[in-house]
This record gives sequence, structure tokens and C-alpha cells, in this order.
Amino acid sequence: MPTLGELGEEALLSWLKETMQWESKEVLLGPGDDAAVLSPFSHPLLATVDNFVEGVHFRPSWMSWEDVGWKALVVSLSDIAAMGGTPKAALVSLAAPPDMDFTHFSALAKGLKQAAEAFQCPIVGGNLTRAKEVVLTTTVLGEAPSFQKRKKGRRGECIWVTGYLGTARAALLALEQGESFPFVEEYKRPVPRLLESQFLCQFPITSLMDLSDGLSRDLPRLVPGASVDLTKLPIRQEVAAFFRRLGQSPFVEAAKGGEDYELLGTIREELFPILKKSFEESFSLPLTLIGRVEDKGFHWLLEGEKLTLSGFDHFKR
Repeated sequence: MPTLGELGEEALLSWLKETMQWESKEVLLGPGDDAAVLSPFSHPLLATVDNFVEGVHFRPSWMSWEDVGWKALVVSLSDIAAMGGTPKAALVSLAAPPDMDFTHFSALAKGLKQAAEAFQCPIVGGNLTRAKEVVLTTTVLGEAPSFQKRKKGRRGECIWVTGYLGTARAALLALEQGESFPFVEEYKRPVPRLLESQFLCQFPITSLMDLSDGLSRDLPRLVPGASVDLTKLPIRQEVAAFFRRLGQSPFVEAAKGGEDYELLGTIREELFPILKKSFEESFSLPLTLIGRVEDKGFHWLLEGEKLTLSGFDHFKR
């Protein structure tokens, strides 16, 4: 197969235009012009952007190019979920080396389109440029009738999380060590909690966000202070066993590990049992109480011991 350099920009753009075409009442003009044209949304506009960088966010030796395309779009879709929103359109900018094989390029585009179709978010335009490594920049637009924000939880309110924590961290370690692991595919192809967030926003929750950099890094972005019992974190048995085999605490690793893309939120204590029952009856996921909001300070408690934790930082090694 030819490389991107052999095909040239115009041929690639023409191929992408044909591949990414989408019938949608919101898309008046899609890929191929100087800008996409969308009809006005019915509710407030949401906008988010993410980079997905080779060697930082993924390695081609670990993930297929289809998986790379899928995950690059999903990380932005998860931000829309964090606001209780519905995705409406996406723009994708791709920087790639000219010697990239077209089969890899087309697989990447296929993964992007698969995610776009799965979560009803048409890709309406973007940009191509050359670079030494692959960099995907995804911009997603959405709408929300009543969007949720961070930093609204008050002292005594319950802190809860959807799904399971630590799975992505364990999968990443397994990939680094060349080991098999039952949830590697879940790491490669996460699912944004869009329907779950829309459901949760029907209740009087007081704050909401998605977990991308790890609980210990993200929770301080959500509330002014908290007390968290790490033994309450929802961790799959297989994940806990994997961490213990490595001589690591499953609770600490689950709190520090990023890329779970679950939802983290708060609600008044008396309403949590109702929220939990309704959520778990509607989705095949747990909704777990992990702590309570404090006025200030973050107390990570493990069997009576206070720990100091930090999560992923993009600029620290």
C-alpha cells in the first residue's frame, strides 16, 4: 500500500470527505468546505477539545490503529458526558508522518467513524498536516438542557462513582509488561457514560465530572475537600488480584490510576439511596458511595491510616 506522502494531501482529503459523510438534520454542510455548517442547537452549546499523542497517550505496538481512532474520539465524548450532555458534532485534526502507510491511516479513520456512529456524533470536518509522530486533536460539540458543573458539593454530601476503578491502570501495566489481562480491550476501547450521565442529571445531583486523570487528581477539581475510604472503591476482583500479585495496594492504585472514564459526582446524603437504587436498576453498573465532602483538605483513608496521594500530571515525570 502507498504511504501518505505518496498519495498526497488532496487525495487523502478527498478520501476522508467520502468516508466521513453523514446524514443529520443538524449538519447542513459537512466535510469538504472551509468550515462545517450546523443548524442551531435547541439547548446550550457544549465544546471540548483533547489531544491524543503517539508515545504519550498510546503506542501503536499496544493498540491497533482502529483502537487509536476510537479512543481519540471517546476521550472527548467523555467530557460531554461529564456535563450531562449529548454530542452533536466533532472536528478531527490529524498530524502524521508522510511515511505512514495508508492502511494504518484508513484503519485510524475507521476507528474514528466507528466511535462517531456508535455515539451518534458526526465528524463534520478537520485538518491534515505532517509531523514526526501521530497526533490526533478531537473537538466535540454537544448540547445540554441543564448542564452540570464542578465545585458545587457541600460538606456532608455523598461522593459517588459509577462503574469500577483501577481497570485501566491494571491494563496499562499489563501491556507494559507484555502480560495477558482480561480487561485490556476495555482499556483500548472505553465507553463514554453518555446515557448514564443524562440519567443522573434527572436527579438533584450537586456536581459531576468524568474520571480521566485518576480519582486522587480529579476529586480535588470537583469539591473543596473530602474524606475518602479507599476500601470502599469499586474494584473488580481480577484487577485487585493483579495489583496484589505485583505487590501493590489495589486501593491505592485504583485511586491513582487514570483513564477509567467513569463519572464522579455528589448528592445530598438523604438522596443517595434513591439515586443508587434507580441507577443500578437502569444500568448494569454499580453506583458506589466512596466518601463525603469536607470544607477543605483531602483525607485518603486506608484501614485507619491517612495517605498522601496524587494522580497523573501531564507535565511531571
